[in-house]
Amino acid sequence: MRRIYHRFPPGCDLNFDIDRSFPELVRCIQKLHHSHITNKKGVDLVKLTFLVDVADKKTQFVPVDYVSDIAETVTEAVDFRITLHETMLTPEKSIPVSENMFLIRVNDAGNRCDCFAVKEGRQGKMDAMDLRELLKGACE
Repeated sequence: MRRIYHRFPPGCDLNFDIDRSFPELVRCIQKLHHSHITNKKGVDLVKLTFLVDVADKKTQFVPVDYVSDIAETVTEAVDFRITLHETMLTPEKSIPVSENMFLIRVNDAGNRCDCFAVKEGRQGKMDAMDLRELLKGACE
């Protein structure tokens, strides 16, 4: 069964491969939901929080924790919407900086996966290359 979004753009910002099997990569992306990483940008400490949604009924996205056994039931292709919330951490408070939203399609290609990434909207300073690096880092 495929989980695709019927409004996924025909053109993509970036096409890349990840050397993982389809179920492994789907599980890896699923584990990113509600996780975060912290980086230094200059003197500031910035936290990136991941929210991951999966296509449902070809017309909408639902959080991945609402769907059980995605990696075991999905074959061929799956569309995810990954939202990255950027927050600056200061000693006094947390300050929201931006929200970056991406659509990503993962196609099964045997021992590797073909990935197509598209940024939704113009919010945030991240691009598809940044998302690729985050996914490759998380799945290695």
